[in-house]
Amino acid sequence: MLFAAATVLAIASADLNTLELTIDHRGQGRPISRLIYGANDSKFHHVPWTLFRFGGNAATTYNWENNYDNAGNDWKQSSGFGWSTRHTPESLRSVPAGAIINHHEKALQIGAESIVQVNLMGYVAADGDGPVLESEQAPSRRWKKVVPKKPGPFSLVPDQTDEFVYLDEFVNYLVNRFGPAGTPKGIAAYSLDNEPGLWGHTHPRAFSGKTPAKLLVQRSIDAARAIKAVDPKAKIHGFAPFGVYEYIALTGAPDWPETAKANGYAWFIDYYLAEFAKASKEDGRRLLDVLDLHFYVGGGVIEEGGLDAHLQSPRAMWDRSYREQSWLGEVLPEFFPLIPRINKSIARYYPGTKLCFSEWNTERPTTLPGALTTADMLGVFGQEGLYAATWWSLLNEKSTEADLVPSRSAFQLFRDYDGAGGTFGDVSLNVKNPRPRDASVYASRNSKTGELHLVMIGKRRHVPVTVRIPLGKAGFGAKSYGFGLEWGNGLKLQKNARVVGETLLVELPKQSACHVVVGP
Repeated sequence: MLFAAATVLAIASADLNTLELTIDHRGQGRPISRLIYGANDSKFHHVPWTLFRFGGNAATTYNWENNYDNAGNDWKQSSGFGWSTRHTPESLRSVPAGAIINHHEKALQIGAESIVQVNLMGYVAADGDGPVLESEQAPSRRWKKVVPKKPGPFSLVPDQTDEFVYLDEFVNYLVNRFGPAGTPKGIAAYSLDNEPGLWGHTHPRAFSGKTPAKLLVQRSIDAARAIKAVDPKAKIHGFAPFGVYEYIALTGAPDWPETAKANGYAWFIDYYLAEFAKASKEDGRRLLDVLDLHFYVGGGVIEEGGLDAHLQSPRAMWDRSYREQSWLGEVLPEFFPLIPRINKSIARYYPGTKLCFSEWNTERPTTLPGALTTADMLGVFGQEGLYAATWWSLLNEKSTEADLVPSRSAFQLFRDYDGAGGTFGDVSLNVKNPRPRDASVYASRNSKTGELHLVMIGKRRHVPVTVRIPLGKAGFGAKSYGFGLEWGNGLKLQKNARVVGETLLVELPKQSACHVVVGP
């Protein structure tokens, strides 16, 4: 053990520019999943991502047999080589599942795992003939019907002349190419579609009206059974809702009020977990491995509370003393802080289910505040024991290299802080922080070297704050790498951390973030 037990120190009330906190060095800590440092695309260079997700609105209509998708309301209801194949080379567009193959091979090149979205909405694009007219709404020749289980034998050359696309045949095709989950090249996980409460809005040519709660749950269970029958070790993620309102009521599902009242469910998450637990018991195997959600900090936070509210917004994920400055914080306070509330449902209705945010962002990713809150969220995910997370960049194809720098620095803070592959530790340590409004501090231990790693986010807008941390004994040194308002958007070696006797002192400039490594 490099560090002695923490000693609780009182804050000197007269010195509000000093923040004294303690870290439980001797505590067992909590493992940090490497899969929380994931993304939905490979836009950033020099970030060693751990997880890639193939998913999104267009993937809901992606036809693996021909690589076409339909953009729905995102782009003129158009079918063709769209969002799903935007990075797929021509040589793979004529190969079944070419977009998935391209995606997964990129993941394998950097040692990342993959989550692949599958279709539950019911129909996928049949052709690449452009916009689908209202008169061509499904069922029509413009669509192929998705069936979970194929009635006959699988083929590695899918029949594109019939009216169906088979989910289990798709999984079998990928297993045949890469191997099953759990092997070196196998696809680790499948996600049960995307934002189902918005199907009728996003894809009105393929799905009408609001999504019924019972329909979604039954289709989810059927799909999970079909996938597990082909690839038993594959992890199943569901249900990828867009935000809190979909967590609560599946965005106005017509049968939800009656279902909730009859069973005493607080929100749709409870029902989803309970039904999967029941189906898993019937099958004698776990059918849902990961509760998969989306979360975006709403624009209302910035509009109502400005920059300060933006910098504080990650506290809505974990801090019981914080109320978000938005309509969510005002109208639905019983569901916050969010991660403890979700974990409470998991513990009650389907214990052992892991938690993932497969789309998340804190808004304004090209700005310094956006980068600071991104780093803050990554710290929260490790602190709260999330299983996985994949960031949705909110950047478009015209983004410049300069646009990428702030958020890239936030990820490098955890995944490549020194430019030589240095990473945050793999064991999260408890931090007693009396003033999270001034600074967020996340601590970890490298289980191999024993080094102490700290990521600190200075949230003051006008003045710096000095962080004091007792180490328990002398003989240590510290290095710091950071970015911020005074340091610039790129991550660099800084001179803001030092050890004096048995105390670590870190000067946090206004609106800054740094990774401090403490060792002999």
